[in-house]
Amino acid sequence: KTVIADIGIKAEAELYSCDDGTRRIAVVGEDASMLIGHHGETLDALQYLANLASARKNSNGERDKSRVTIDIEGYRAKREETLRALARRMAAKAIRNNRSVMLEPMSAYERRIIHSEIQGIEGVSTNSIGSDNNRKIVIFLTDKKPQGIFEEEAEETKANEAPADINTEAEAEGAA
Repeated sequence: KTVIADIGIKAEAELYSCDDGTRRIAVVGEDASMLIGHHGETLDALQYLANLASARKNSNGERDKSRVTIDIEGYRAKREETLRALARRMAAKAIRNNRSVMLEPMSAYERRIIHSEIQGIEGVSTNSIGSDNNRKIVIFLTDKKPQGIFEEEAEETKANEAPADINTEAEAEGAA
């Protein structure tokens, strides 16, 4: 609330305690989107600061170990769905082109979403490479053959191959 007031934007922050012991701060308001930043970088920085402040020692000398998650205007859910769609598209691209696909550098939170989504797709797997702020995900092919992704393409290929086989057999008979 202090950061919002000091910046001078029109927004409200509410703190909620979750059943799993984490705390959630929801920020809503006319100017709240200014706190998100490019791909949520400002939001991530605010969340980092909130977690630092939360982990300070209390009057008994104990540290509060519960995590604080900040969400602004439902951005986290929207970003998660965007990343899951990206993971599916890039997995399909890797399978279609029969080669690995490298994604742009992402935060640990975003990489975790991509890894999670790819686990449910047969035929591909993921690995993170790089260090610090330059960690990227590589989507690579596994030994398992994916099923159901390109069924239509397989049917078209079979339909196109059949006439060629018939012509070859007819030509062979005519030559005999």
